Amino acid sequence: MVWALASCKLDLNEPLSWQTDVLTPIAFSEVGVTELFADTSLLEKEGDQSMKIVYRDTLTQTLASDLFHIPDTTIIRRFDLSPFTLADQVIVQRITLGQLARNLSAQGNIAGDIILLSHGGVIP
Repeated sequence: MVWALASCKLDLNEPLSWQTDVLTPIAFSEVGVTELFADTSLLEKEGDQSMKIVYRDTLTQTLASDLFHIPDTTIIRRFDLSPFTLADQVIVQRITLGQLARNLSAQGNIAGDIILLSHGGVIP
């Protein structure tokens, strides 16, 4: 059903003219997503009823051998390290008998357990 309302206000001081600002739809139609794409294999339907448009294509098929040429050449260089000498270095690490006993015990050695059990005592 179409309703049209019209009204006029006549002003005798103005010249008569016909100016209207009317907006009206000319046509009505519905277009779905499947009508937009001829190839429906591009559409993927998700579990939440949403759709993805996925387009897959190969950009290029270029092999590395087409881009680079590496010649078969062997280069041998010999270096003499005899003029180099390293300074003498002494590394001192202090280890207590308790640390040694705990390491032995962790490795399953019974000697570590015996040392730990006799802490503060004397072993004959």
